[in-house]
Amino acid sequence: MCESSANNVLSGENMKLIRCRTIYPLLLAALTLFVALPFSHAEDTAEDLFAAKLERFISMRAENWRKLADFSYANRLYSYARLDDQRARKLGAPPKEKRKYPNEPNPPGAVKLYGQWANMRTEMLARVDSEGIALLEWCRQNYRPGVRRVANEITEELPYHRAAHEALGEHYSEVLGWVKGKTADKVREGLLPFGKGWLERDKVLELRGEWANAWEVDKEHFIVRTNTTPALSQKLLDFMIAFRKCYLRRFEDFRFRRTDMELTLNLFADMKSFDIANKYLFPNGSPPSNIAFYFERTGQTYVVAGTGKDGYLFSRETVAHESSHQFLHQYSGVYCSHYYDKPGAWINEGLASYSQTALVTANRVTLAGYRSHYHFNIARQMLRKGTMEPLEEFVLMDGSEFSGSRRSARYYSYGMAVISYLLNAENGKYRDDFYRYVYAILRGRGSETLFERTFKEAPAHLEPAFHEWLLLKTTSESSLLN
Repeated sequence: MCESSANNVLSGENMKLIRCRTIYPLLLAALTLFVALPFSHAEDTAEDLFAAKLERFISMRAENWRKLADFSYANRLYSYARLDDQRARKLGAPPKEKRKYPNEPNPPGAVKLYGQWANMRTEMLARVDSEGIALLEWCRQNYRPGVRRVANEITEELPYHRAAHEALGEHYSEVLGWVKGKTADKVREGLLPFGKGWLERDKVLELRGEWANAWEVDKEHFIVRTNTTPALSQKLLDFMIAFRKCYLRRFEDFRFRRTDMELTLNLFADMKSFDIANKYLFPNGSPPSNIAFYFERTGQTYVVAGTGKDGYLFSRETVAHESSHQFLHQYSGVYCSHYYDKPGAWINEGLASYSQTALVTANRVTLAGYRSHYHFNIARQMLRKGTMEPLEEFVLMDGSEFSGSRRSARYYSYGMAVISYLLNAENGKYRDDFYRYVYAILRGRGSETLFERTFKEAPAHLEPAFHEWLLLKTTSESSLLN
């Protein structure tokens, strides 16, 4: 074979190698693309389906919030209407016409209207629950990346939704509430946090039961210190956050100096720990109450938890009463002692007693239902029995009249009834004057003539209308409940 022929043969073999090296990778790439295409297409389809389903889920919520907003606005529940409109807009509902939300008295039949709102909200939450669980299950089977997004959407409406929290990889602890990550792992092992480490659950509960080792839980403007459980503290914090919004909305015209501070509430598991704490606060005497009080030296409230079938509980009325004292003085930047010994100091307990009418509807709070409250009924009975002091005497009372006497308990009810009248009677005729009256008292300007100068009417002249309003009764008094 000549050299040229050999070269030709080698060239042929080389060409075969070159073709193999070129074609095989191309074939492999084509095969890979062919195999991958259906899966990629399926993934895209699942993602598109998820986006459409999620949009429908969010739109359902937006539509329901819009219905709630329209109901609230049409029935003059303006504080609710404003919040409902905000939620609807946040979820993408188109804005309504320019609405104003006046801070005016509740309309006749407000308690019934708030109940209707609560029923509508309950129906909405039932849909969020059922449709949310269905969407979670669909995501598990068809589009795993969507699970976390759906779970977060559910907890926006239902903060304690078990399936949603579990979908987020969280574990429920009766002590800590919902936990995740390494904390959840430790809890599953029977441990709880203490100091910088972890101890056996029973040991931690024993230690935390002592007030010196109490838990501290914080959230949005509040700290709860307690020897109950963090889980209960979270529920208390939820109420406090909602109550604070309600309080600031209703009494925004008190011209508070500062409302962004963090406030502390102490929740005691039992009387034993309550008494131990009181020995430090009152070494030479007894606390102003045997179950709850606000202490102006610390700026904190102190409340004893109750017990019930669900474990430790707390009284919303009691918490609202004591927190009213805390809000009034901390936000105003004044001590009770600044006006305690002057005429008009009755507003302190009167406002706190009025705050006990806090009505909770689906994690929202409003001050309503005063006509059905026991303080209001006691004031009625006083008037009917002829034991109610003249109004001109009552408005001159200083703080000492509300402690240390057998009659002082009645004054809480009297004060609550007077404030109910000044805030709500005659479509809020006296409301603005009442705000100015409270502002003057808190600034230490209480005097024998302040009431008449502020309301431009002598207490004795106002009294007949107040008594008539207090005894107001129709064939359907429930229709007038505010």
